Amino acid sequence: MDEIKSIIVEANKCKDINDFENALVFYKKAIKLSPNNTKILYDIATLERSIGNHVSATDYFYKVINIEPENTKAHRMLSTLINYNNENDHLDRMLKLFKSKKINQIKLIDLDFALGKAYEDKGEYKKSFNHYKNANNIKYKINGSNIENLKKHFFQILDTYKKINFSTKPLNIISKKKIIFICGMQRSGTTLVEQIVSKHKDVYGANELNILLSAIRKNFLTNLELDYLKILEKIKSKNNIIEKAYSEFASNLNITEPNLTDKANENFKWIGIIKLFLPNSIVIHCERDRADTCFSIYKNNFNSKNMNWSFIPDHISKYYDLYKNIIKFWKKECGNFIYDIRYERLINNSENEIKELIKKCNLEWDENCLKYYYNNKTLIKTTSAVQARMPIYSKSVNNYLNFKDFISFN
Repeated sequence: MDEIKSIIVEANKCKDINDFENALVFYKKAIKLSPNNTKILYDIATLERSIGNHVSATDYFYKVINIEPENTKAHRMLSTLINYNNENDHLDRMLKLFKSKKINQIKLIDLDFALGKAYEDKGEYKKSFNHYKNANNIKYKINGSNIENLKKHFFQILDTYKKINFSTKPLNIISKKKIIFICGMQRSGTTLVEQIVSKHKDVYGANELNILLSAIRKNFLTNLELDYLKILEKIKSKNNIIEKAYSEFASNLNITEPNLTDKANENFKWIGIIKLFLPNSIVIHCERDRADTCFSIYKNNFNSKNMNWSFIPDHISKYYDLYKNIIKFWKKECGNFIYDIRYERLINNSENEIKELIKKCNLEWDENCLKYYYNNKTLIKTTSAVQARMPIYSKSVNNYLNFKDFISFN
């Protein structure tokens, strides 16, 4: 057992530095020592899925549920890899488990999301919606909602920003490493955009980083609220703490590419901070149809407590309005610093939009960006892991219309 633990530690170390191949080597070494260990099998499956090895991921998820039929997390992850128009065996197994009444409410959440996806594939939208709704109702009953706290948070940071002149001469840059920030609402196409950009030979795809938020929490808050005096103090200082944090990250991972992406969605709240402290960076703001965005959030299982607003349609709408309000502010304060990319245009006119995107990132054209779905450089940990590994398709545009009789986002 100690040997297995030490192997898993090494696997996780490799995963932390994006060395996915060696992470898999260690995981598979561990599973040879414990063939029926569903935790290790699940970890292998999720890593294979994140890398884009969907056939292998499917096999490993099946191994998990064959050993542990009530592992609903594995059922949900497996459901993202299956087109239920062509396969009903897994749906039958999930229905059998659902009807057995053997699983608790926590496990039922994952199963309901999986069944919702399966029935959506089959075009049975009423059944699909009922499962999505049941999953979200359970989550709301257990976790409640943080929408009121978030409203106060958004208003407080906006009040703080209004005291700052964002045309202030920015801080000097310590290094030439350029950060490409990709932000926007969840499910707005940020993962797809990062896959495209990070396919470029001069870009390292770092996925969702906590660097900016961590620096803000450490240096710019007083009593958990944004403090403009602390921001001004750091602007006057010659010590660019935010640039230093990104430089240390790049150095620790031995990143050689001159550009790296940060795809933390909620960096849209900090665009002015980015402009002041990282003036040579690029901000890509991803936009998508309101109803499609909101419904896509509703039908996916987000585990972060920060997203406890995502269980109730009205709360999702309120959060969307908060987001749009702060984006409107940034457009007024530093509009030219932000490049908007519209999801629908990217889907319907992909080659031209991708070429314009790469141009806006101040990168030379690289044909590989058109073949982003072959991108094994970046580990996708988000709910978009499967879609972002596929060639561009239009199924997700106007997807909400299939459910408009059951739900609305005003």
